[in-house]
Amino acid sequence: MDMFGCKGEIRFRYVHDFMYGFDWARWVKKDLKNRSNIKPFSIIFLDYLLTKGEEILRLISINDKRYHHISSRSFRNAFCFPRAPKDEYRLLTYLADYGLIPVNAWSWNTEPIWNQPFDEIREQVWLKISNT
Repeated sequence: MDMFGCKGEIRFRYVHDFMYGFDWARWVKKDLKNRSNIKPFSIIFLDYLLTKGEEILRLISINDKRYHHISSRSFRNAFCFPRAPKDEYRLLTYLADYGLIPVNAWSWNTEPIWNQPFDEIREQVWLKISNT
């Protein structure tokens, strides 16, 4: 979290893309044959995140188009919708109410799911709830 978090150089605002399995589900879908049985908090996935974080830091260091330098008062947002706390709360509450989160981290008996288009679902839900 030090690497990816809002006080580090990468500056993602929230940990829930990790905690709720959005990053994991996206990773599994890239190689179903080899990853579909790997759990969200396994050492294999955590190793991948470390490598990904190091690559993002390298891209920031060269001021890459996608991962460029940002102000210490800004946060990265890889999505087309706002991620202010009130917006994020509204979106995640809706997703949780409808079972649209890969890892229900608040439940001891959760079974993680990866086989839904979670990024697209979040964008569609945001469009729906932002107009109400």
